[in-house]
Amino acid sequence: MEKNVIGIDVSKEKLDFCLQSGEKILQEFVVENTTVSIKRSLQVILKEYQLEVYDLLVCAEYTGQYTYPLACVCE
Repeated sequence: MEKNVIGIDVSKEKLDFCLQSGEKILQEFVVENTTVSIKRSLQVILKEYQLEVYDLLVCAEYTGQYTYPLACVCE
């Protein structure tokens, strides 16, 4: 079973998302670095691609306090 991966570049004001399935990039987009925006975006992805939470692997660089909203949503 192939995992779907969201790679995230974290900065103070925004997150750059890249959704990938296997070797294929499905979508790239930018999200405001707030828990509300991140949660909404992840819900849209799950619905749009008919995925469950356990089908998705979220990978992000650690940038100290800027990673906190993402960590809260993923928890």
